[in-house]
Amino acid sequence: MARHAQKLDRRKRSISVAASVAGVALGAIVTLSLTASGQTGSTVQGDQTCSFSVLSGVVSPLACVAEPTTPPATTTAPPTTTAPPTSIPPTTTTPTSPTPTETTPPSTDFPNASNTGVPAGATLTPYLGTMNFSGTTTGKAISGDIIVSGNATIQDSRITGTIHTTGSGHVTLIDDEIIGSDTDETFSVIYGTNLTAQRVNVHGGKANLQCMGNCSVRDSFFHDPYLVGANHYDVIGSNGVDGMVLDHNTLQCKFAGRAAGATGGCTADLGFFGDFGPIKNVTVNNNLFMASEDAGYCVDTNAYKPGKAYPTGQNLIWTNNTFQRGSNGRCGNYGPTDEWQSGNGNVWSGNKWDDGTALTR
Repeated sequence: MARHAQKLDRRKRSISVAASVAGVALGAIVTLSLTASGQTGSTVQGDQTCSFSVLSGVVSPLACVAEPTTPPATTTAPPTTTAPPTSIPPTTTTPTSPTPTETTPPSTDFPNASNTGVPAGATLTPYLGTMNFSGTTTGKAISGDIIVSGNATIQDSRITGTIHTTGSGHVTLIDDEIIGSDTDETFSVIYGTNLTAQRVNVHGGKANLQCMGNCSVRDSFFHDPYLVGANHYDVIGSNGVDGMVLDHNTLQCKFAGRAAGATGGCTADLGFFGDFGPIKNVTVNNNLFMASEDAGYCVDTNAYKPGKAYPTGQNLIWTNNTFQRGSNGRCGNYGPTDEWQSGNGNVWSGNKWDDGTALTR
Protein backbone atom coordinates (compact mmCIF):
# COMPACT_ATOMS: atom_id res chain seq x y z
CA MET A 1 0.00 0.00 0.00
CA ALA A 2 3.01 2.29 0.24
CA ARG A 3 2.79 2.80 -3.50
CA HIS A 4 -0.69 4.28 -3.18
CA ALA A 5 0.34 6.53 -0.31
CA GLN A 6 3.17 7.83 -2.39
CA LYS A 7 0.81 8.54 -5.28
CA LEU A 8 -1.44 10.53 -2.98
CA ASP A 9 1.39 12.72 -1.62
CA ARG A 10 0.29 16.26 -2.34
CA ARG A 11 3.86 17.39 -2.79
CA LYS A 12 4.10 15.40 -5.94
CA ARG A 13 2.69 17.44 -8.77
CA SER A 14 3.69 15.30 -11.72
CA ILE A 15 0.74 14.40 -13.95
CA SER A 16 0.54 11.45 -16.30
CA VAL A 17 -1.22 12.67 -19.40
CA ALA A 18 -2.69 10.05 -21.73
CA ALA A 19 -1.55 10.22 -25.36
CA SER A 20 -3.83 12.45 -27.40
CA VAL A 21 -6.40 10.67 -29.49
CA ALA A 22 -9.19 11.91 -31.68
CA GLY A 23 -12.49 12.81 -29.98
CA VAL A 24 -15.81 11.32 -31.02
CA ALA A 25 -17.32 12.88 -34.13
CA LEU A 26 -20.97 12.97 -33.16
CA GLY A 27 -22.24 14.39 -36.47
CA ALA A 28 -20.89 11.39 -38.39
CA ILE A 29 -22.90 8.78 -36.53
CA VAL A 30 -26.46 10.10 -36.34
CA THR A 31 -28.33 9.47 -39.62
CA LEU A 32 -30.83 12.32 -40.04
CA SER A 33 -32.11 14.67 -42.74
CA LEU A 34 -32.16 17.71 -40.44
CA THR A 35 -29.98 20.53 -41.75
CA ALA A 36 -31.37 23.76 -40.34
CA SER A 37 -30.07 25.09 -37.05
CA GLY A 38 -32.20 24.86 -33.95
CA GLN A 39 -34.09 21.65 -34.80
CA THR A 40 -34.44 18.81 -32.32
CA GLY A 41 -35.51 15.19 -32.52
CA SER A 42 -35.04 11.79 -30.97
CA THR A 43 -34.08 8.25 -31.85
CA VAL A 44 -34.41 4.91 -30.07
CA GLN A 45 -31.08 3.26 -29.19
CA GLY A 46 -31.71 -0.24 -27.79
CA ASP A 47 -33.04 0.27 -24.24
CA GLN A 48 -32.91 4.08 -24.42
CA THR A 49 -34.62 6.91 -26.26
CA CYS A 50 -31.92 9.48 -27.13
CA SER A 51 -32.73 13.10 -27.97
CA PHE A 52 -30.53 15.41 -30.02
CA SER A 53 -30.35 18.92 -31.46
CA VAL A 54 -29.06 20.38 -34.75
CA LEU A 55 -27.18 23.68 -34.48
CA SER A 56 -25.27 25.15 -37.48
CA GLY A 57 -25.38 21.75 -39.16
CA VAL A 58 -23.87 19.90 -36.15
CA VAL A 59 -25.86 17.13 -34.46
CA SER A 60 -25.33 17.01 -30.68
CA PRO A 61 -26.81 14.54 -28.15
CA LEU A 62 -28.98 16.02 -25.43
CA ALA A 63 -30.07 13.12 -23.23
CA CYS A 64 -30.94 9.43 -23.19
CA VAL A 65 -33.97 8.22 -21.18
CA ALA A 66 -34.36 4.53 -20.33
CA GLU A 67 -37.37 2.56 -21.48
CA PRO A 68 -39.46 1.64 -18.38
CA THR A 69 -39.14 -2.14 -18.86
CA THR A 70 -35.36 -2.35 -18.93
CA PRO A 71 -32.60 -1.83 -16.32
CA PRO A 72 -31.39 1.78 -16.00
CA ALA A 73 -29.77 3.33 -19.08
CA THR A 74 -27.41 6.26 -19.25
CA THR A 75 -27.60 9.83 -20.40
CA THR A 76 -25.25 12.49 -21.57
CA ALA A 77 -25.68 16.10 -22.56
CA PRO A 78 -23.40 18.59 -24.26
CA PRO A 79 -22.48 21.64 -22.20
CA THR A 80 -23.22 25.20 -23.21
CA THR A 81 -21.37 28.39 -22.45
CA THR A 82 -22.79 30.36 -19.54
CA ALA A 83 -22.21 33.90 -18.44
CA PRO A 84 -19.74 34.78 -15.67
CA PRO A 85 -21.25 34.57 -12.18
CA THR A 86 -23.12 37.57 -10.83
CA SER A 87 -21.70 37.12 -7.37
CA ILE A 88 -18.34 36.07 -5.97
CA PRO A 89 -18.02 33.80 -2.93
CA PRO A 90 -16.16 35.25 0.02
CA THR A 91 -12.62 34.22 0.85
CA THR A 92 -12.86 30.79 2.39
CA THR A 93 -10.83 27.90 3.68
CA THR A 94 -11.13 24.44 2.26
CA PRO A 95 -14.72 23.15 2.74
CA THR A 96 -15.58 19.78 4.15
CA SER A 97 -16.96 17.46 1.48
CA PRO A 98 -19.88 15.11 2.13
CA THR A 99 -18.92 11.47 2.46
CA PRO A 100 -20.64 8.67 0.55
CA THR A 101 -24.03 7.78 1.97
CA GLU A 102 -23.94 4.00 1.43
CA THR A 103 -20.60 2.82 2.81
CA THR A 104 -17.10 4.21 3.21
CA PRO A 105 -13.86 3.02 1.61
CA PRO A 106 -12.37 0.05 3.49
CA SER A 107 -9.11 1.91 4.13
CA THR A 108 -7.14 5.00 3.21
CA ASP A 109 -5.54 3.00 0.40
CA PHE A 110 -8.23 4.41 -1.89
CA PRO A 111 -9.10 8.07 -2.50
CA ASN A 112 -11.68 9.68 -0.20
CA ALA A 113 -12.58 13.14 1.11
CA SER A 114 -9.49 13.28 3.34
CA ASN A 115 -6.87 12.83 0.61
CA THR A 116 -8.45 14.52 -2.42
CA GLY A 117 -9.59 18.05 -3.18
CA VAL A 118 -8.07 21.28 -1.86
CA PRO A 119 -5.14 20.63 0.51
CA ALA A 120 -5.97 21.00 4.19
CA GLY A 121 -5.31 24.48 5.55
CA ALA A 122 -5.31 26.20 2.17
CA THR A 123 -6.85 29.66 1.93
CA LEU A 124 -8.81 30.41 -1.23
CA THR A 125 -9.28 33.86 -2.72
CA PRO A 126 -12.26 34.84 -4.89
CA TYR A 127 -11.75 34.48 -8.62
CA LEU A 128 -12.87 37.59 -10.54
CA GLY A 129 -11.75 36.88 -14.11
CA THR A 130 -13.23 35.48 -17.30
CA MET A 131 -14.80 32.03 -17.22
CA ASN A 132 -13.01 31.07 -20.46
CA PHE A 133 -9.89 29.69 -18.82
CA SER A 134 -6.32 29.44 -20.08
CA GLY A 135 -2.94 29.30 -18.37
CA THR A 136 -2.59 28.33 -14.69
CA THR A 137 -5.00 29.24 -11.90
CA THR A 138 -4.10 28.35 -8.31
CA GLY A 139 -5.77 28.78 -4.92
CA LYS A 140 -9.10 30.26 -6.04
CA ALA A 141 -12.77 30.03 -5.07
CA ILE A 142 -14.52 29.94 -8.44
CA SER A 143 -18.27 30.23 -8.94
CA GLY A 144 -19.77 29.59 -12.38
CA ASP A 145 -19.37 27.36 -15.42
CA ILE A 146 -15.85 27.15 -16.85
CA ILE A 147 -15.08 26.87 -20.57
CA VAL A 148 -11.64 25.67 -21.71
CA SER A 149 -10.84 26.29 -25.38
CA GLY A 150 -7.02 26.40 -25.05
CA ASN A 151 -4.71 24.87 -22.44
CA ALA A 152 -5.62 25.46 -18.80
CA THR A 153 -4.47 24.17 -15.42
CA ILE A 154 -6.62 24.70 -12.31
CA GLN A 155 -4.93 23.70 -9.06
CA ASP A 156 -5.69 23.83 -5.32
CA SER A 157 -9.07 25.44 -6.04
CA ARG A 158 -12.75 25.04 -5.25
CA ILE A 159 -15.13 25.27 -8.22
CA THR A 160 -18.89 25.52 -7.82
CA GLY A 161 -20.22 24.87 -11.30
CA THR A 162 -19.30 22.84 -14.38
CA ILE A 163 -16.11 22.51 -16.43
CA HIS A 164 -16.05 21.60 -20.09
CA THR A 165 -13.56 21.63 -22.92
CA THR A 166 -14.35 22.76 -26.43
CA GLY A 167 -12.43 22.36 -29.68
CA SER A 168 -8.83 21.38 -28.99
CA GLY A 169 -8.95 22.71 -25.42
CA HIS A 170 -7.19 20.69 -22.71
CA VAL A 171 -7.78 21.11 -18.99
CA THR A 172 -5.62 19.77 -16.15
CA LEU A 173 -7.21 19.63 -12.69
CA ILE A 174 -4.96 19.05 -9.65
CA ASP A 175 -6.08 18.97 -6.00
CA ASP A 176 -9.43 20.62 -6.74
CA GLU A 177 -12.90 20.23 -5.25
CA ILE A 178 -15.64 20.55 -7.88
CA ILE A 179 -19.26 20.85 -6.81
CA GLY A 180 -22.14 20.45 -9.28
CA SER A 181 -25.54 22.11 -9.08
CA ASP A 182 -28.39 20.29 -7.37
CA THR A 183 -30.93 21.89 -9.74
CA ASP A 184 -29.25 21.29 -13.11
CA GLU A 185 -30.06 18.09 -15.00
CA THR A 186 -28.52 19.33 -18.25
CA PHE A 187 -24.76 19.37 -17.69
CA SER A 188 -22.27 16.88 -16.30
CA VAL A 189 -19.96 18.43 -13.73
CA ILE A 190 -16.92 17.79 -15.98
CA TYR A 191 -17.48 17.18 -19.69
CA GLY A 192 -15.51 16.87 -22.94
CA THR A 193 -12.26 15.59 -24.39
CA ASN A 194 -8.63 16.19 -23.41
CA LEU A 195 -9.14 16.01 -19.65
CA THR A 196 -6.47 15.30 -17.03
CA ALA A 197 -7.35 15.04 -13.33
CA GLN A 198 -5.42 14.06 -10.23
CA ARG A 199 -6.59 14.04 -6.60
CA VAL A 200 -9.86 15.80 -7.40
CA ASN A 201 -13.00 15.49 -5.25
CA VAL A 202 -16.12 15.76 -7.45
CA HIS A 203 -19.67 15.60 -6.11
CA GLY A 204 -23.16 17.00 -6.54
CA GLY A 205 -24.90 17.68 -9.82
CA LYS A 206 -25.72 14.86 -12.24
CA ALA A 207 -22.94 12.77 -13.80
CA ASN A 208 -19.63 13.79 -12.24
CA LEU A 209 -17.60 13.19 -15.42
CA GLN A 210 -18.48 12.48 -19.07
CA CYS A 211 -15.44 11.77 -21.28
CA MET A 212 -15.43 11.53 -25.08
CA GLY A 213 -11.71 10.87 -25.54
CA ASN A 214 -8.15 11.46 -24.29
CA CYS A 215 -8.98 11.50 -20.58
CA SER A 216 -6.63 10.55 -17.74
CA VAL A 217 -8.09 10.42 -14.22
CA ARG A 218 -6.04 9.28 -11.22
CA ASP A 219 -6.22 9.20 -7.42
CA SER A 220 -9.62 10.94 -7.37
CA PHE A 221 -13.00 10.66 -5.60
CA PHE A 222 -16.35 10.80 -7.49
CA HIS A 223 -19.53 10.55 -5.45
CA ASP A 224 -22.93 11.84 -4.27
CA PRO A 225 -24.76 13.02 -7.39
CA TYR A 226 -28.18 14.66 -7.01
CA LEU A 227 -31.24 13.27 -8.82
CA VAL A 228 -33.30 15.97 -10.54
CA GLY A 229 -35.59 14.51 -13.22
CA ALA A 230 -36.30 11.45 -15.37
CA ASN A 231 -32.79 10.66 -16.68
CA HIS A 232 -30.38 7.97 -15.56
CA TYR A 233 -26.85 8.93 -14.53
CA ASP A 234 -23.41 7.40 -14.16
CA VAL A 235 -20.92 8.98 -11.76
CA ILE A 236 -18.38 8.58 -14.58
CA GLY A 237 -19.45 7.53 -18.06
CA SER A 238 -19.50 8.02 -21.79
CA ASN A 239 -21.79 7.44 -24.75
CA GLY A 240 -18.78 7.13 -27.07
CA VAL A 241 -15.09 7.34 -26.16
CA ASP A 242 -11.71 6.69 -27.76
CA GLY A 243 -8.90 6.83 -25.20
CA MET A 244 -9.50 6.90 -21.45
CA VAL A 245 -7.44 5.90 -18.39
CA LEU A 246 -8.99 5.53 -14.93
CA ASP A 247 -6.33 4.56 -12.39
CA HIS A 248 -6.75 4.35 -8.59
CA ASN A 249 -10.01 6.23 -8.10
CA THR A 250 -13.07 5.77 -5.87
CA LEU A 251 -16.54 5.91 -7.47
CA GLN A 252 -20.03 5.66 -6.00
CA CYS A 253 -23.35 6.45 -7.67
CA LYS A 254 -25.40 6.93 -4.50
CA PHE A 255 -27.73 9.93 -4.60
CA ALA A 256 -27.12 12.57 -1.95
CA GLY A 257 -30.66 13.86 -2.54
CA ARG A 258 -33.63 13.75 -4.87
CA ALA A 259 -35.81 16.52 -6.22
CA ALA A 260 -39.57 16.23 -5.69
CA GLY A 261 -41.08 14.15 -8.48
CA ALA A 262 -37.73 12.86 -9.79
CA THR A 263 -38.28 9.51 -11.52
CA GLY A 264 -34.80 8.76 -12.91
CA GLY A 265 -32.02 6.74 -11.40
CA CYS A 266 -28.43 5.66 -11.61
CA THR A 267 -27.12 3.19 -14.17
CA ALA A 268 -23.68 2.53 -12.67
CA ASP A 269 -20.71 3.92 -10.79
CA LEU A 270 -18.93 3.70 -14.16
CA GLY A 271 -20.97 3.24 -17.32
CA PHE A 272 -20.13 3.03 -21.03
CA PHE A 273 -22.80 3.01 -23.75
CA GLY A 274 -22.18 2.94 -27.49
CA ASP A 275 -24.94 5.37 -28.43
CA PHE A 276 -23.03 8.04 -30.35
CA GLY A 277 -19.64 6.40 -30.90
CA PRO A 278 -17.71 3.19 -30.14
CA ILE A 279 -16.28 2.41 -26.71
CA LYS A 280 -12.60 1.67 -27.31
CA ASN A 281 -9.08 2.03 -25.89
CA VAL A 282 -10.21 2.25 -22.26
CA THR A 283 -8.06 1.22 -19.28
CA VAL A 284 -9.71 0.80 -15.86
CA ASN A 285 -7.13 -0.24 -13.26
CA ASN A 286 -7.02 -0.44 -9.46
CA ASN A 287 -10.24 1.48 -8.77
CA LEU A 288 -12.74 1.03 -5.94
CA PHE A 289 -16.38 0.69 -7.02
CA MET A 290 -18.48 1.39 -3.96
CA ALA A 291 -21.74 -0.43 -3.36
CA SER A 292 -25.02 1.35 -4.04
CA GLU A 293 -28.52 0.02 -4.49
CA ASP A 294 -29.33 3.26 -6.33
CA ALA A 295 -27.25 1.87 -9.22
CA GLY A 296 -28.32 -0.95 -11.52
CA TYR A 297 -24.73 -2.22 -11.66
CA CYS A 298 -21.43 -1.00 -10.28
CA VAL A 299 -19.99 -1.01 -13.82
CA ASP A 300 -21.49 -1.26 -17.31
CA THR A 301 -18.66 -2.04 -19.72
CA ASN A 302 -20.31 -2.05 -23.19
CA ALA A 303 -17.87 -4.81 -24.15
CA TYR A 304 -20.95 -6.16 -25.89
CA LYS A 305 -24.31 -4.43 -25.50
CA PRO A 306 -26.87 -5.51 -28.11
CA GLY A 307 -29.22 -2.84 -29.36
CA LYS A 308 -26.70 0.00 -29.23
CA ALA A 309 -25.53 1.74 -32.40
CA TYR A 310 -21.98 0.67 -31.44
CA PRO A 311 -22.56 -2.54 -29.44
CA THR A 312 -19.01 -3.95 -29.39
CA GLY A 313 -16.18 -2.52 -27.29
CA GLN A 314 -12.55 -2.77 -28.32
CA ASN A 315 -9.31 -2.80 -26.28
CA LEU A 316 -11.12 -2.53 -22.93
CA ILE A 317 -8.62 -3.32 -20.16
CA TRP A 318 -10.17 -3.97 -16.73
CA THR A 319 -7.55 -5.00 -14.15
CA ASN A 320 -7.08 -5.14 -10.37
CA ASN A 321 -10.29 -3.33 -9.45
CA THR A 322 -12.15 -3.77 -6.14
CA PHE A 323 -15.96 -4.10 -5.90
CA GLN A 324 -17.77 -3.60 -2.60
CA ARG A 325 -20.46 -6.20 -1.97
CA GLY A 326 -22.71 -3.83 -0.02
CA SER A 327 -25.82 -4.80 1.95
CA ASN A 328 -27.27 -6.97 -0.85
CA GLY A 329 -23.98 -8.72 -1.64
CA ARG A 330 -24.11 -7.63 -5.31
CA CYS A 331 -22.47 -4.16 -5.32
CA GLY A 332 -25.28 -2.75 -7.52
CA ASN A 333 -28.99 -3.50 -7.48
CA TYR A 334 -28.67 -6.18 -10.20
CA GLY A 335 -25.02 -7.16 -9.85
CA PRO A 336 -21.43 -5.92 -10.07
CA THR A 337 -21.01 -5.80 -13.87
CA ASP A 338 -23.05 -5.82 -17.05
CA GLU A 339 -22.36 -6.59 -20.71
CA TRP A 340 -18.83 -8.03 -20.49
CA GLN A 341 -17.40 -10.05 -23.37
CA SER A 342 -13.85 -11.14 -24.11
CA GLY A 343 -12.21 -10.80 -27.52
CA ASN A 344 -11.53 -7.64 -29.53
CA GLY A 345 -8.52 -6.95 -27.31
CA ASN A 346 -10.65 -6.89 -24.13
CA VAL A 347 -9.01 -8.02 -20.87
CA TRP A 348 -10.59 -8.86 -17.50
CA SER A 349 -7.95 -9.78 -14.89
CA GLY A 350 -7.30 -9.46 -11.16
CA ASN A 351 -10.68 -7.90 -10.36
CA LYS A 352 -12.04 -8.86 -6.93
CA TRP A 353 -14.63 -8.31 -4.24
CA ASP A 354 -13.65 -6.25 -1.22
CA ASP A 355 -13.16 -9.47 0.78
CA GLY A 356 -10.45 -10.56 -1.69
CA THR A 357 -12.59 -13.11 -3.55
CA ALA A 358 -11.97 -13.13 -7.29
CA LEU A 359 -14.69 -11.56 -9.43
CA THR A 360 -14.71 -13.51 -12.67
CA ARG A 361 -16.79 -13.06 -15.80
